[in-house]
Amino acid sequence: MKMKRCFVLVELCVVLLVLTVFAAMMVSMLDKIRCRGEETVCASNLKKLGAAMGAYCADSQDFMPYALLGTDIKTQDITWDDLLGGGYDGRKMTLTEQLATSIGINDDSLYSDLYYCPGGNLKNIGSAAARSYSINGRTVNREGMSGVGWSSKIGRIKNPQTFLALTERISEVNYLGEGSCCFATCPDDQTKTNPLPHTGKGNYLFADWHVELLDSKDTIGGGSLKDARGMWSKTVEGR
Repeated sequence: MKMKRCFVLVELCVVLLVLTVFAAMMVSMLDKIRCRGEETVCASNLKKLGAAMGAYCADSQDFMPYALLGTDIKTQDITWDDLLGGGYDGRKMTLTEQLATSIGINDDSLYSDLYYCPGGNLKNIGSAAARSYSINGRTVNREGMSGVGWSSKIGRIKNPQTFLALTERISEVNYLGEGSCCFATCPDDQTKTNPLPHTGKGNYLFADWHVELLDSKDTIGGGSLKDARGMWSKTVEGR
């Protein structure tokens, strides 16, 4: 009887062990599926923003949207996403709405999910809507896509397929429709407050409007994480 009881206990332990291993495998698999889904949604958002940028360029003498247009009033400015909100990304923002410093998460006519990456787990900052993306604003010799009061002509970019337009930037101070963090100049800017959301990688929109998932180190060319060249600069020799 003792032998039979011991055998039953051993069998029960084996079953529990198998179930534990199976549960751990399922959790890992489901986590991978969730992460892959977040990457896909993010890439889709960027592709749609690329289409919006292309339409904006067509209406703006080939110029990309400015990263930021300031005004004499400190609390008013227009960011690249505000400009796209003027009829290019599905929103119909008025000038007054574009000048507002930030957009509330519940402002149905002004908010757009296109600017939110679910992998960043930061959809709102207080009552304001978070923005998961920044425009390439490398300012050295205006080598980036656009900056404060200047922007590049898309047709003058020699190799748009290797030049960054938008990058991911998950930050507690990156608000939709607000100037802070509206542009990034290097990978260090992207990760000052939070890591890139897709297992240490980020989705990048290029100037020909395709999207790639990359490690930030693969975007800097001969530069560094704080002084990027490569895909961040449209004037790098050999590109």
